[in-house]
Amino acid sequence: MLATRLVRHGWARIGQSAREHFFHRTSLDFTNPAFVQCTLTDRCNYKCQYCMHWRMNSYPEEMSVAEWKKAIQSLRDYITPLLIDFSGGEPTIYPHFLELIEFCRSSHVDWIMTTNGSSLANEKFVKGLVAAPPLKIDISIDGANDDIHDLARGVPGSLARIERGLRTLVIERNRSGNHFPIRIKVTVHRLNATRLTPIVHWAERLGATAVDFNAVRLWREEEIAKLSIQDNKLEALKAEVNKLVKLKAQGAKIETSVDALEGMVSHFSGELEFGRAKCRDPLRNFLVGPSGDVKVCGCAKAIGNVRDQGAKSIWESTIARETRLASRECSLKIAVAKGATSCTAHRSILDDIRRAIVLLSPKSQRPE
Repeated sequence: MLATRLVRHGWARIGQSAREHFFHRTSLDFTNPAFVQCTLTDRCNYKCQYCMHWRMNSYPEEMSVAEWKKAIQSLRDYITPLLIDFSGGEPTIYPHFLELIEFCRSSHVDWIMTTNGSSLANEKFVKGLVAAPPLKIDISIDGANDDIHDLARGVPGSLARIERGLRTLVIERNRSGNHFPIRIKVTVHRLNATRLTPIVHWAERLGATAVDFNAVRLWREEEIAKLSIQDNKLEALKAEVNKLVKLKAQGAKIETSVDALEGMVSHFSGELEFGRAKCRDPLRNFLVGPSGDVKVCGCAKAIGNVRDQGAKSIWESTIARETRLASRECSLKIAVAKGATSCTAHRSILDDIRRAIVLLSPKSQRPE
């Protein structure tokens, strides 16, 4: 069952990539929403040093569970296959989260999420989570030790809570037979740069499927001062990356490619090479905010609101079409060095095919 669902989404990824390239060459619009993200809340119960959510002065009004269900049903009627990425803030602190993912299950809607893991210590919550079930769960981690993780997250005892929750999640997943991947997402920064390999061993010990490393994105002076990696720390990061590359070659559960691992050093050293590329976000993104506003990227205004519009009418509206056409003139500064990641990196159609192959591979579907 899981394999069949993954195959559908793998082929959908390749088809969407082809439509995007065709649009940029011809202006003929056969695009449809390929990345659907539902931000249930901007609130978060952690205070990660590199995150803005807990620093917000005010928060938008959040949709009710009935409004979210209506929006999801509209998306399902328009998009096949539909995969929803539940996001935040911290999505699991939305009061009706379990009711919402149960609605997805009963409506045959696939879903994934990224969580800080704080809710996984609740066994009842985990049972509801696994029963849904997801296609994948990402758990964000900053370190395999309390001194690093808890400092980066701003919450004492957070790593111990995640460890209890992850054990509970793995046990319940295996008991249910719903063998979805559990991936550990690591944001690499000054605080953890010299202690990345212990995270791999930590994840394997607790039964996670894989570990994925990504360099932190820095844009505030305070973050740059605290979290950027320079001078002797940069050499230490390079040594740690070399260890990760060796571990990966030995079969460790590291999902990040060798190019991407080595690219983290370039990210912090300022050696990334940049070029220009066409923007693709408006051709694929359907980003629903907590209040129902739909955006396609951070540069454009909302193209509609799911509270009073269906997904089809939003995507095919005049403002949405104009936004996509305008994006043909939008040239992004993108990182072209090996391993460059984030929204500043450009993926070719071959990149999308490679990512789809990873998604479709038997290894990615293999239960623990």
